[in-house]
Amino acid sequence: MQSARNALLATLLLSSLSATARADFDTDLASFKGRLFATFVAGGGNDYAVYVLASKDGSSWEVIRKFDKKAAAQSIVNIAPRFTFGPDGHLMLSCAAFPKGLSVWATKDGKQWDQVKDLVRPTCQLQNGSQVVNFSPDTRLVWDNKTAFYCRTGGICGEGGTVQIYSSQDGAEFGRHMDWMSPGGNDDYYDTTLLKTDSQLLCLTTTKYAAKLGRSKAPFKDWKWNEVVPAIRKPNLQQLPEGRLIVSAAINQGGLRHALFELDANTGKLRELRRI
Repeated sequence: MQSARNALLATLLLSSLSATARADFDTDLASFKGRLFATFVAGGGNDYAVYVLASKDGSSWEVIRKFDKKAAAQSIVNIAPRFTFGPDGHLMLSCAAFPKGLSVWATKDGKQWDQVKDLVRPTCQLQNGSQVVNFSPDTRLVWDNKTAFYCRTGGICGEGGTVQIYSSQDGAEFGRHMDWMSPGGNDDYYDTTLLKTDSQLLCLTTTKYAAKLGRSKAPFKDWKWNEVVPAIRKPNLQQLPEGRLIVSAAINQGGLRHALFELDANTGKLRELRRI
């Protein structure tokens, strides 16, 4: 399928750009209103900016928006931009806007982008009272009908890593939906991404040494977790139009490198498609 091929090519382009600029995968891709939209981060220190690009063919790209500190109401840093589609069909872009939480923009036509609302970071305390440290957000909002989901990961001193998923009926006020604590380990969970497919919610989370994939069907309370093989870092998860799950990630095999993989959601196994 030509659109799937263009999406893969664009993902390769963005991954290469991100690996060169910041050595991680602060990029994302979406197809909307007959065009491909890409986003990436550029900058340094406490002054990052999020750029949005558009293309009709996946080959020629133009910058259409730049979100910096002024656009995000004087946030210190804008990182980890992610696209999602709201329940009204709008294309949405969310990014971490420290120190306040998330900044979210939406567009009806891909041309005019309006800031929706700044989401304040939820508490980092587990339901059992444990305090979570080194907490980092996944900035992708995913929707099931009109319910939005948002994920955070972190480490609990002496007890292990944890994944927290929050839900919201309006995309603004979020409440605790699920806690999952990694058994038998004390690694912090550094990078996590959510994806909603037709049948389930997927949560791909990684540490320095391992990766796990969680799967759950509505109402997304009961989760099954598999080891992801091989272990990866800095993942981004996309579903192509024909249903294939594509992961762009870093892998440490004789040194850190970047690649595209196809993910089997039932087993957690990755098949490498191409080195970047």
